Amino acid sequence: MALANMLTSLPMPVGSRIVAVRNFGPVKAGEGGIITDTAELPSLWKSRPMYLCLFANNLRIAARPGEIAPAGRRESASRVRGARLLTATKRLSPI
Repeated sequence: MALANMLTSLPMPVGSRIVAVRNFGPVKAGEGGIITDTAELPSLWKSRPMYLCLFANNLRIAARPGEIAPAGRRESASRVRGARLLTATKRLSPI
């Protein structure tokens, strides 16, 4: 019962298209993939949920939720960063 509750707390469902947020293992930041399943990472005190993902070249990797993001979110994040940079440079310019 606890495992079922933990795995349902993951924000993205199986089958979601994803993108790597940072480099981890052989996967480079920005590389696209898909979530194929969920798993549980056992540790001494508590278990943490993880995603089982499929990346390019049939590369299967277990990823924590902070290492991946939904594929559509990457473009909006880059637009937000660009807008923040633009407002910061406007504040610094004397014009």
